[in-house]
Amino acid sequence: MTKTQWIFPAISCIPLSMILMSEYFFVGIILYIGWFIRILFLKHKETLVATVIIGVMFSGGLLLQHQGNHTVLENTQTQFIVYPEITSIKVNGDSLRFEGRVMTEDNEEKVVVSYKLSSETEKEMWSEDAFTDHLFIEGGLEEPSRNSNFNQFNYQNYLKRQNVYWQLQANSIQTINNSSLNKPMFYQIDHLRNKIFNYIDGTFHSKIASYLKILFFADKRDISETILQNYRSIGVIHLFSISGFHITYLANLIRRLLLRIGITHERTNLIVLIILPVYGLLAGFGVSVFRAVFQTAILLIGKIKHLNINTLDAWSLTMILALFVNPYQVFDISFQLSYLLSGIFIMMGSKRWTRELNAITSALLFSFMSGLASLPILAYHFFEVSWITIFANLLFIPFFTYLLFPALLILFSLASFLKATPIFIFLNEFLATCITMIENGLTFLTTTFDFSFVIGRLPILIMLLLIWSVFKILTKIESKKFPSLFSLGVLVFSLFYYQISPVGYVLMLDIGQGDSILIKEPITGKVTMIDTGGRVEWYTKEPWQEQEDSFTIGKDVTVPALKSLGISNIDRLYITHADLDHAGEIENIGKIMSVNEIVATEGTFNDEMVAKQVDALENTTLKILKPPLIVDYPVKDTVAIHPINVKESNNNDSLTLYGKIGHDTWLFTGDLEVDGEKQVINRYPNLKVTHLKVAHHGSKTSTSQAFLNHIQADEALISAGRNNTFGHPNEEVIKRLEKMEINILTTAEEGAIMFKYIKWPFSNQWFTETNTVYKN
Repeated sequence: MTKTQWIFPAISCIPLSMILMSEYFFVGIILYIGWFIRILFLKHKETLVATVIIGVMFSGGLLLQHQGNHTVLENTQTQFIVYPEITSIKVNGDSLRFEGRVMTEDNEEKVVVSYKLSSETEKEMWSEDAFTDHLFIEGGLEEPSRNSNFNQFNYQNYLKRQNVYWQLQANSIQTINNSSLNKPMFYQIDHLRNKIFNYIDGTFHSKIASYLKILFFADKRDISETILQNYRSIGVIHLFSISGFHITYLANLIRRLLLRIGITHERTNLIVLIILPVYGLLAGFGVSVFRAVFQTAILLIGKIKHLNINTLDAWSLTMILALFVNPYQVFDISFQLSYLLSGIFIMMGSKRWTRELNAITSALLFSFMSGLASLPILAYHFFEVSWITIFANLLFIPFFTYLLFPALLILFSLASFLKATPIFIFLNEFLATCITMIENGLTFLTTTFDFSFVIGRLPILIMLLLIWSVFKILTKIESKKFPSLFSLGVLVFSLFYYQISPVGYVLMLDIGQGDSILIKEPITGKVTMIDTGGRVEWYTKEPWQEQEDSFTIGKDVTVPALKSLGISNIDRLYITHADLDHAGEIENIGKIMSVNEIVATEGTFNDEMVAKQVDALENTTLKILKPPLIVDYPVKDTVAIHPINVKESNNNDSLTLYGKIGHDTWLFTGDLEVDGEKQVINRYPNLKVTHLKVAHHGSKTSTSQAFLNHIQADEALISAGRNNTFGHPNEEVIKRLEKMEINILTTAEEGAIMFKYIKWPFSNQWFTETNTVYKN
């Protein structure tokens, strides 16, 4: 085993996955060639041969697996027999969701089932205990949604990588008790997991139960998303993954107990080797569980067979095995962080000089290196990092490792013997109180202070520079040397790229039936937003229907989209008028992201819905605008050309902005209708426009022929929801635009629309590019 350095063939599988399974083909080629050259410089024959053989086998297996992954279901089906995965059941307000297997005559296929509960009684009925056998479901199959905004999470790809191709939207669900129906392979394990969860829920305080289930069995359904987000905000969410420490702790505990009762070392290792995979199955065999279990198992096999397998070899072989089992998991952030951080701990822990450090210095070093190593991954997936992570780890790692985890394990072990005793009741309540205090403290910190540093999802070239600089700095630290100033400079440049980027953006977000436009200036990074969008609620929900951490456009669409472009605050927010689909997300955005200034007409600020939202914001300046007026946002010499009546806030009173962005002219019209268009025509007889933001989502009450003839636009951008009830954009409007040969882009068909512009150095030439999510 020592003749081959297994880390090299293991890591080579990652760029191969990018080449064969992702849109980053050329990046994968570059990374693979660079890594292969690194292997050649080793001049190590066994490692080179192992890399080639494993690469060929991995590529062949991956292609075969890719060809075999397909659906056997048809979207014309309306009736299904489904076996539910009980431990995936999630009831949230009036929403029921679970994963299950659709049973066919000769096959089964995994789907995600969604069902809207009709009453509080039905909500109580469909508890986990009601899912005892097969279900008869009437409904329809829908393709999972893909991202409609740039850099947004692609749910469709996420499910396809798990061989899930459909969401089953259930209209009715009935239980079936039929012993002739075959149960899927996962039945026994899933039911055993569920029995354990029921035991935990019935024995422990709900707060302790939620932590037991996530820390020991990787089930996070009972911990609120708000709490998880608080841990994520300070950079310690990794503590909730079942890590190598958990497995090592449990394995050592079992080993000591077995040795204490007189079992030999050889048999003890064998028993532990059998127990570990069983525990892995009960814990769901997620990424971190798989890595920890098999890494420990490989080391145990080495001891039993008297093979010289070191920890890095075990880590590398586990990665190879994991990718052979499921190559798609390489794109999962949990896989990336689990193997990256554990690999760094293994390599740094093997250095003699790190073992000689005192506890605090060692913790600081490892925390710093893990934070540095995870920068590219966190920037790609979350667009930001927490600057307090290093210090938070110093506090929370010892707390979880030496206090919370052992306390939970002891309490869990003693529950069968002491469940009804006063001492158990006291410990149960005391530990629950401690956890609650920690959570409350976290909530106070994260709501009072902002610990995030927004990086954004970097362009490919800049991301490669970031990865290179991180790699060079880590290798220097590993060698106990100070990193070069050049690598440090590249790191700083990469992290602040979006703050100094020479590329400007005009981005029409896809927020459904509404308007929200972002303009970001090059070099200065000045950020302007025009409208926020918002969802119209057609009915008031009862308390039982309210969902925890329910979806909002501002929190779940707008803020992530802005952060993906390196934006951490909005300099100016224009509200064109007081309709909910234009101004409904002011508070949701402003509570998460700093908004320096909100600008609108007097009538808009006087609107009750708008006033209530702006009053909830702190440190935001309000400015009343009275057109016509020259303003300096989104660019210098922008003109607010409408409305004349600033006392009202109707469609025809929409704030209308005209400006030159890059080399082109833009007209942003809100919901301006025909009467307002006539006023603009009369007041600005020479108004010509390159890009028109079509008013009122393409309604027939706007974008008149006279207005189009007047402005002579080259391109029209329309923000409208898919299959919206208003029929936007109207067919008459589309025909008018097509007749004038105006290029039409709509969010309903193309998703978000991004216009990029950059000025070539030392010239007056501009480079412009228009991209859309669906036709990029």
